[in-house]
Amino acid sequence: MKNRSAAALAGLLTLTVGLRAGGFSSSAKGTSAADFLKVGMGARPLALGEAYTALADDALALSWNPAGLARTPHLSVVLAHTAYLESINFEHAAVALKLPLGLAVGGALQFQTVGDVTGRDNTGAATGGLSPKDMAFALGAAQNLGVLSVGLTGRFVKSELADAADTVAFDAGVLTGPLLGDRVRLGATAANLGGKLKFDDASNPLPVTYRAGAAVRVSPAFLLTGDAILRRDNKPVAAGGVEWNLPATSGWTFAVRGGYNTRTAGDVGGLTGLSTGLGFGFKTMQIDYALVPLGDLGLTHRLSLSLRL
Repeated sequence: MKNRSAAALAGLLTLTVGLRAGGFSSSAKGTSAADFLKVGMGARPLALGEAYTALADDALALSWNPAGLARTPHLSVVLAHTAYLESINFEHAAVALKLPLGLAVGGALQFQTVGDVTGRDNTGAATGGLSPKDMAFALGAAQNLGVLSVGLTGRFVKSELADAADTVAFDAGVLTGPLLGDRVRLGATAANLGGKLKFDDASNPLPVTYRAGAAVRVSPAFLLTGDAILRRDNKPVAAGGVEWNLPATSGWTFAVRGGYNTRTAGDVGGLTGLSTGLGFGFKTMQIDYALVPLGDLGLTHRLSLSLRL
């Protein structure tokens, strides 16, 4: 028993040192490229504190857990807009299609614009106007194996500053089938694997992210969800959310959501970490809204339109 305990402890210490050496700590902030990939897509996931690894069940699965594509209806379409800080905006469109034999495929496009900025040289002198922008295009597939589903996404990433750089990365995910009478789901993902962006002589990796999550349906109207998140250029993060579906009739649905994410805790002053949102649905259409405060930096607003056919 002592030998097993010592071996487990040694393994844990080795893993911790290895993760820190690989940049998986707060001391590595600013060492990853394509920061826009850190911004979660879709209003429902953001309202739930980004705890969505085990919940993904529509076209948003391409951004959160590709294995969730296997849980989509016949056809899922999501359009999302994020009004971020200052003049930064994110646009996102995704589609997923269920095929025979438990296979599902999907594609997604996300785009970030930050408005016009003034370029400067190493002396501080203005060199003209710039319009930085970033984009990512993803194609993914998932297979339902019964006990669980597995998924893979390939992503082309491009960033434009004064110059442009592009790369290719991959996501992989797994999601359990229904557990305990479909009251529990478990999921895990690895995202942004393998890619680097190179500007001039500097090359930086993408923000590699590992997630493990669980979703628990406490009652038909009450849902709890939680994620543990490990990102290459930040400290470990815990996220959790709650969703309450209010009674509705004649094809209408109404949901109230709240969440908390520790990622921004201590980074900026003011209210951070909390999120809230609403969802309104009628038959096959769903409109979701999320409000996410970023402390003294201001408020961010997320809006999504989803179709499930």
